[in-house]
Amino acid sequence: MEFTNSSDFTCNVKVQAFVKGDDKAFYEESHDYHVKIRQVSSVVKPIVSSGTVSVDGQLPDLSLGEGSTPGDIVWDENQTIQEGKRNIPGHLLPKIKSITALLPEK
Repeated sequence: MEFTNSSDFTCNVKVQAFVKGDDKAFYEESHDYHVKIRQVSSVVKPIVSSGTVSVDGQLPDLSLGEGSTPGDIVWDENQTIQEGKRNIPGHLLPKIKSITALLPEK
């Protein structure tokens, strides 16, 4: 693979055919395919566990609501509960199932 930048690269695919037991290919063909991978937007619908939260206790559990990008949502490390209103940072750990590339037909 030849990377030209963070999301564009070229794949060279080589097809070879052999007769069983022979070491030399009787057919060989190569093709270059240009591939562009882009990041998709995540959908995050956080759900905070219900119940009483104490100022000196732990942060409540988080989960992802229906329609969210598959994955896990977690609080950033070393976050604590403090009195008053504030945002507590967290992040999504997406589950990547596979990458599909559409290759041009020859």
